[in-house]
Amino acid sequence: MDHARDLLITGVSRNTLLTSNYTKFETWLRDGCRIRFMLIDPASDAAVSRAAERYYANRSPEFLRGRIKHSLKLLEELQTSTGGALSVRLTSYPIAMGIIAIDSSPDFRSVTSAIFSEYYTYQAAGEPKFMMTPADARWYENLLGEAEAFWGNAIPGPT
Repeated sequence: MDHARDLLITGVSRNTLLTSNYTKFETWLRDGCRIRFMLIDPASDAAVSRAAERYYANRSPEFLRGRIKHSLKLLEELQTSTGGALSVRLTSYPIAMGIIAIDSSPDFRSVTSAIFSEYYTYQAAGEPKFMMTPADARWYENLLGEAEAFWGNAIPGPT
């Protein structure tokens, strides 16, 4: 991610990723990286409740909603402080997989392009995670196409 020019990041809240790497996100945005975040819409009671039930053991919908809102606040602060190419969209679908797609757009593809994926199955040690590159051909394109379709159908969020 340190050399990415284009990032697509999907997830329930992505709070940990943002808080752990906030200064890196600032640097990437200032250096011209285009970053797109898609999170679950905190106003969607059905999606938040389902995600809390399925993906976060012993966590309430209100706790998860707070995490999403915190992520949105961090993204808003990133946009304000950097003026970078940051877009946020919200989905009312309780997505089952979070991804980080690095330089996946055709204009940015290179030997460093990759998709890092994490299934949000009932959270447990060793939850399924994997990585794909364009060399994985149809599997890469299928997963990327799904993420892009979700992005395309999500509503613009605050930034």
